[in-house]
Amino acid sequence: MDTVLILNFFIALIAIINPIGNSAFFLEQVETQNTKVQIATAFLISITVFLLLILFFYSGTNILKFFGVSMPAFRISGGVILLMMGIRMIHGYHKTSTRKLELGDKENNFTKAKKTLSNILVPIVIPILVGPGTITTVILYSNQTRGIATDMGMIAAMAGGATIVFIMFSFSSWLYKILGENGFQTFMRIMGLIICAIAVQFVIDGIADLVPGVINTQFTHGG
Repeated sequence: MDTVLILNFFIALIAIINPIGNSAFFLEQVETQNTKVQIATAFLISITVFLLLILFFYSGTNILKFFGVSMPAFRISGGVILLMMGIRMIHGYHKTSTRKLELGDKENNFTKAKKTLSNILVPIVIPILVGPGTITTVILYSNQTRGIATDMGMIAAMAGGATIVFIMFSFSSWLYKILGENGFQTFMRIMGLIICAIAVQFVIDGIADLVPGVINTQFTHGG
């Protein structure tokens, strides 16, 4: 099992999904609902995120082959996309417009949560949580997986990422009170810096694949 690769993947996944920073978006959409509905909605979102990650982990490379895109080209283009996202996160973001959802009083909490999810699937799940950056990260790391043990470790990392999304979203109200707007912005900038570093590494790996022997392998994932 390649524990270093799994750990790197988990850190990259958490950085790009940014569950703490994005919990502000979630809270914005569900703040009119009671706590039980918010928690149930957070659970459904985490399950949806996990299933989407699994989908792209196993089929992403085949999708690239279908369109005739080589892995080195995808590494470089994916690194550029991640770099742009990281820079945008470092500069900060503004809150999205809030869309209120009215639910029937007689419906149970889980039914309300399912209705809420269907209304906030876009943009909360796609593209905020599972957008181009997340998909790029999953596909790039899936291509480096070797062996069943490492494969299982990657699945565990994705499950862990989805679990953290559930925890952060479930406690979003409390978290926002503790951190405040400045705390969210600070955390986002730190995650943006990490994403920028990951993006540059992807570009280095892509160039190393295209032009073997030019870049010291000690600075690539293959080294």
